[in-house]
Amino acid sequence: MADFEQGGDQGGYTRVAKAKPGRFAQAGESQNDFAPADNQDGWLIGTHAVMAALTSGRRKVREIWLMADAQGALAELIAANPDWVVSMKTRPDFTTQFGDAVHQGVAALVGNLRQPPLPEVLAQKPRLLVALDQVTDPHNLGAIVRSAAAFGAGAVLVTEHRSAGVNSTAAKVAAGALETVPVVEIVNLVSSLKMLQEAGYVVVGLAGEAEVDLATFQDTRPVCLVLGSEGEGLRRLTRETCDVLAKIGISSAVESLNVSVAGGVAMSMLRR
Repeated sequence: MADFEQGGDQGGYTRVAKAKPGRFAQAGESQNDFAPADNQDGWLIGTHAVMAALTSGRRKVREIWLMADAQGALAELIAANPDWVVSMKTRPDFTTQFGDAVHQGVAALVGNLRQPPLPEVLAQKPRLLVALDQVTDPHNLGAIVRSAAAFGAGAVLVTEHRSAGVNSTAAKVAAGALETVPVVEIVNLVSSLKMLQEAGYVVVGLAGEAEVDLATFQDTRPVCLVLGSEGEGLRRLTRETCDVLAKIGISSAVESLNVSVAGGVAMSMLRR
């Protein structure tokens, strides 16, 4: 599946249909005009991701793309917002722009969400945070954010480098959860974990070889759950910084769980 990073194509310009606000641009209208996009703009694809972004009211809406058979879910919302530019597109238009990504005939060019810094997140005193140690697959990032929303985590922490970014793939897999769970970029994971410990959090690293079973873990402090990368797991310094290393008890028929699956299971356990 193709990944689409923030911003547009054509050297920083994003293709925008010539449509007047409040009406549908018809398929076949000229697509030869390009408008410069804010460098914080990016495409969202798929019904859930687009609907969540449009209903949250937290993003600027630059343009909405629809295929004829995908109007139903968005019709009422679009009717209530006549200033939105809505372009009717064909399947080849979507394929040209998004490759083989599963788009469901719905896409939106929107402004990025403001993501709060870690101290601002801590000021909200969430009981559960999730930190990722170089998780690089955007599908896993999106699934983890979705689980974080389901189990009440206050934020997902990712490092600036060697980590999956919030792109259209992550947003689609998150199915709207990015609108409610901030993905906070941090410079150094170990330093951030120490900041959390000073703020009263117990830092729990998930590791398959740990002696402590997460099902038996008990602590009254708020928790930061740390998940390791898809291949290597937790790095050495991350392990040494954690207060507890814990495992999920699984059948011997399976060697390990995918990081996003393990993260969801662990969040469910910690919520209990």
